[in-house]
Amino acid sequence: MSANEKVLSRIKKLMVLAEKTGNPYEASVALRQAQALMMKYDVTPASVVPGEITSETCRNIPSNALSVPGWLNALVTVVCMTAGCRSYYGWYQHSDYKKRRSVTFYGLGERPAVAGYLFGVVSRQLKRDAEHYLHTACAHPLLKLSTIRRRMDEYRLYWVAGVWTVLESFEPETSEKVLLDRWLTQQQRNLTPAKVRQPEGCRNAKKVRQAAWTAGRQAEIYPAMDYRSEEHSLQEVSNG
Repeated sequence: MSANEKVLSRIKKLMVLAEKTGNPYEASVALRQAQALMMKYDVTPASVVPGEITSETCRNIPSNALSVPGWLNALVTVVCMTAGCRSYYGWYQHSDYKKRRSVTFYGLGERPAVAGYLFGVVSRQLKRDAEHYLHTACAHPLLKLSTIRRRMDEYRLYWVAGVWTVLESFEPETSEKVLLDRWLTQQQRNLTPAKVRQPEGCRNAKKVRQAAWTAGRQAEIYPAMDYRSEEHSLQEVSNG
């Protein structure tokens, strides 16, 4: 078996693992390692990615606003770019008879499940860091509620920007995009572009942005995952 065949075989095994495992974390690790190999050896996704399109819907997302906050839309976009899939917003009937917002990720193989896992991990850490910032930097009794809201919108948006710096983009090929367009059309969903509410800015924006960006960069996106394990996998393939 040639070196190229060994690389391709290793990538396919990782993609199969990502598709078959019932553990979203294991799927994300396998997909990340496969992406690293594909980038290193210039392997095209079309030659290794399973062709079945799946979807994953996340409920109880951080906002139920009619206009999607800019920071939430940015978070969904970052997750899609990292997992190599797409998304759309929707609504569902909650047990309290109120409509709640949802986000659905769709793409090839196990990517949507990975996106759903990643979205949950990042959302929880954003909530934790935002609450800490709210109770420390926004605790002055004379601060107006509108000021706090603008500041927190700014914080969340730049926290997402910080997270993006530690993630890797995975761009689907044109052939995949055609398949995804066709799949979405077949779902017969009357989707309209979501209204996105951009932040209005705040005083001391530079200080807020720096704190948020730093916190986002320090988020533990892949807990217990060591980059050295990926390097070891690459070494195994090259020495195979």
